[in-house]
Amino acid sequence: MITTSNEKFNERLKILRKHAMSISDHERHSCNEIIFEDHLEIGYNYRLTDIQAAVGIEQLKKIGSIIEERRKISFKYLNSFNDIECIRLPLEKNGYESNYQSFSIYLKENAPIQRNDVMRKLLEKGISSRRGIMTAHQETAYNFMDIQLPISEDLRDNSILIPLYNEMTIAEINYTIRETRKLLLYPKK
Repeated sequence: MITTSNEKFNERLKILRKHAMSISDHERHSCNEIIFEDHLEIGYNYRLTDIQAAVGIEQLKKIGSIIEERRKISFKYLNSFNDIECIRLPLEKNGYESNYQSFSIYLKENAPIQRNDVMRKLLEKGISSRRGIMTAHQETAYNFMDIQLPISEDLRDNSILIPLYNEMTIAEINYTIRETRKLLLYPKK
C-alpha cells in the first residue's frame, strides 16, 4: 500500500498499478458501450485485493497509536542499553522522528561476543532476533554483482534486530532487555 499527498505521484501510481492501462477497471466495467483499453507502457499488477485494502485502511486509522507504542518500546531499549560501551544504538537526528520499524543494535569491535552468538543465545532463551542489515549485492539474486561495500558488509556482519512490535508486553520487553544486557556485559555466564 502506498499513500501520498503528491497528486502527480498519485496519478502515476494509479496508472502503473493497473498494468499501465489507459482506463481503469471501474470505467471498463461500468461503461454502456464497447470499450478497449490500451497499455500505454509496461506496467504492473500491484493492486491489493479488496480484503487487503480493507485491512490496510483499518491499520492506517491506528497508525498513530502503533507508532507511538513502538517508540515507547524503543525508548525503553535506548535507556536500558545506553550504558553498554560495546554497542552502537539507533540515533534520531534533530527534526526527524523514527517510526522504529525495527530496533537495531550494532556490536562494535570491542564487543565480548560475536553477533551470531548473541542471536543463538537469545534464541535459546526464547527471544527471536534477526540480522540487522542485509546487503543486496551479496544476496543470491544479485550474485552477478562483483562489488565490495565494506561499510555495508560490516553493518551486515555486526548488527542485530531485537524484538519490537506494538503488542509486546512489559514482561516481554523487560525479559528481552535483561537477557540482551547479560549477553553483552557478561557473555560467559
